[in-house]
Amino acid sequence: MRGMNMSRLGSAFSLEEIKSINSLIEHLYDESLTLEDCMDLFTNKLREQIYFDKSDFMFFRHNPETNLYEMQSFAPINWSEGEVESYIETYMHMDDVLPILATPQEIAFRNSDIFCIAERKKTRYYREFVQTAQLEISIDANIPLPQDYNTYAILGLFRNTGKKEFTLKELEIVKMYQKHLSKVFEKKLANANSNDDSFLAFDNFESLGVCILDSELKLVSFNTTFKNFASDRSTIHDSAIGQQVRKIAEQLSGSPAKSKLGPISAEINNNTFLIEVSRYNHKSTKYICIVYPLSNLFLTSMTSLKDSYRLSNREFEILYLMLKNGMTNEEIANYLFISVATVKRHISTAYQKLGINNQKQLLTLLKII
Repeated sequence: MRGMNMSRLGSAFSLEEIKSINSLIEHLYDESLTLEDCMDLFTNKLREQIYFDKSDFMFFRHNPETNLYEMQSFAPINWSEGEVESYIETYMHMDDVLPILATPQEIAFRNSDIFCIAERKKTRYYREFVQTAQLEISIDANIPLPQDYNTYAILGLFRNTGKKEFTLKELEIVKMYQKHLSKVFEKKLANANSNDDSFLAFDNFESLGVCILDSELKLVSFNTTFKNFASDRSTIHDSAIGQQVRKIAEQLSGSPAKSKLGPISAEINNNTFLIEVSRYNHKSTKYICIVYPLSNLFLTSMTSLKDSYRLSNREFEILYLMLKNGMTNEEIANYLFISVATVKRHISTAYQKLGINNQKQLLTLLKII
């Protein structure tokens, strides 16, 4: 039976606390859970044992050429979009915790135990980010992974400024989970990785969703952005975007001569997405999906294209309806009260002006793909 080292806990824990910790450990080994599910489950259950205002799981690697740490995947809870963006873009390279945790040995600590707070407050990282984002009170722990993964995983728990410091007992709870998280993460990542090391190709693009489907078209990995696209249902698998992705992957699985399908336009929850599904590699039966939301930036890009290539108002309107709203030629014709032949003629003329032959080249020109 998997569980905790009882002698390590000693008499500081009640029987109910021991049962709660052991129950969470058992749940982590549920093979039906994806890596994302494991992180969500762990965070939600851990909050019942330890109070925290913010948390994060981070996967990163060290680039020996630049001597910098590079983000691979970031799963923050209760971080604002601005905090996530500024950390990844500006402050990650200043983070004084990362060098300590980038080791194959288990390490977990409270910041107050290892840093001289007076000296730390003098650093730019502390003044501009830690203090502003209220990350001063924290427990940080690494989740050691095999060295050939070339990846470090860490967990951070944070309390807002003015709250009580984490106790040594709470730190001990986090330590109890480290080895189990390591074993579970290693297995989940190995399953998602298959034959290459791109298992965390989930860089935190602001509007790019990525997911991987297994041979049975089950979503086994996805980044935070994809998860946000799937917020219309309690589970990602049941979401509209999840169903659409599986539908396209099913079409691809039935076409063995094709390596990918898309980009395909889809209207989901009043938002238009472009979805492209590719075979994971030529040997694998897995699929990787990329989802592009057409945001307000789309209109800006289209307008710029119209001005640069002197598209007529009608040509612009038809291309916009075709891409932004995902309309077919017939739907555009009905919407504009013109013939299908006229729609096709405008598209052909616009393509000639743009020097392209198809919709995918148009998306490339718009820098959408």
